[in-house]
Amino acid sequence: MSIELLLKDAMKRAGIMDSVKAAMIVEASDRALISVFGDGVEVWAKTIYLENAELVIACTHASIGEEICRRGKEILDHLLRSVPAAHISRIRLLHKSSLVNDQAPL
Repeated sequence: MSIELLLKDAMKRAGIMDSVKAAMIVEASDRALISVFGDGVEVWAKTIYLENAELVIACTHASIGEEICRRGKEILDHLLRSVPAAHISRIRLLHKSSLVNDQAPL
């Protein structure tokens, strides 16, 4: 039996497989944001979690948030190239400007 199969079996038995998959999707989403918007976007926008097939991205800059909403399908296409088994129904944007200065990085 391969190490990969042993690890998958151990994660399944420990009940952490869903959490591991969600973490992989969150990481792939951040890479997708960089692919779509270029280096530096991570200062203003960051994927914070995946829940019930909804990907939540925090953003501190209104115009970048608007572009994330507008280009959501493109972001998902990039993400699905990295994690083809990801099941994401939508992207939800969490505007952090009410908590911090609109121009403040994350």
